[in-house]
Amino acid sequence: MKIDSVLIRTASFFICILIGLFLNLQACSTKSVQDPFDLACQNISRKDFVAAHKHLHKLAKSKHSKAQTLMGLFHEKGIVVERDVSQAMEYYRQAASQGLPEAQSRLGHLLLETAGKDSGEAIAWLEKAASQGEAEAQATLRKLDRSGRMSGAFSGMENGLHQGGAQYKSGMDNLTKSWVGYSDIVNTLNDAAAASSSSANQNH
Repeated sequence: MKIDSVLIRTASFFICILIGLFLNLQACSTKSVQDPFDLACQNISRKDFVAAHKHLHKLAKSKHSKAQTLMGLFHEKGIVVERDVSQAMEYYRQAASQGLPEAQSRLGHLLLETAGKDSGEAIAWLEKAASQGEAEAQATLRKLDRSGRMSGAFSGMENGLHQGGAQYKSGMDNLTKSWVGYSDIVNTLNDAAAASSSSANQNH
């Protein structure tokens, strides 16, 4: 009986060890499969832009539209890489072509800056973004409409959506935003670009 009791205790001990090892392996496995885009966003919030860029660059190559948009921002603002508006526009265009409203808005605004207020392509991309509820694109189109540059085109589009009623509640600004946390990312990158520019000016 004593031998049986010792064997049972020994077996229980090893079973506990095996269970512990299994749980540890599961925890490590869960950590290792964390989404690389989420990691990139966390890196941005911690202002580790080099690490963020590494993740985003790889994701952008695989046609990840949000990563492409952030890569566009990195190039537009000159963060980690040299400022390159053409490259930024290319990244925005890739993401915008996949229907991402934030990318459509960034592309439209950048085209307005580079091609001028009469850029038909800029307006087209802003309208696509605005129709999906992108607030910045909506605001820009309203300004252009009020200034007479769009001949009431945006008002017509806005009224048409309002009359449809199915997606519309108290104006276009209430349409669901597709990307939670995007504005915080943009603000962080804008602050980093401003700080870099201020530092460069002081050094001169």
